Amino acid sequence: MKSKILAAVLAASMAFSSTVAFAGDVVPGPKFGTGPTGWVWGIFGCSSGIIFAAIVANWQQNRQLTAKEAATCGLLFWFTPPKRK
Repeated sequence: MKSKILAAVLAASMAFSSTVAFAGDVVPGPKFGTGPTGWVWGIFGCSSGIIFAAIVANWQQNRQLTAKEAATCGLLFWFTPPKRK
């Protein structure tokens, strides 16, 4: 239980931490367009979605993601609940 709390606190502190240094000029932030930076965000976002959905599917339902769930970057796992037997 302590490790889960510690992991949540560390993740929250990293999410809300400042990414700007206080020395020198301010560097412009990343662009969220369709250019090279947008592709990088898309690739990492999709792969992260698949990994996170697979972890939750394994933990809650003791199963792997289906091919359709993985092909939709894990979104189909969240929007289609499993059928009850």
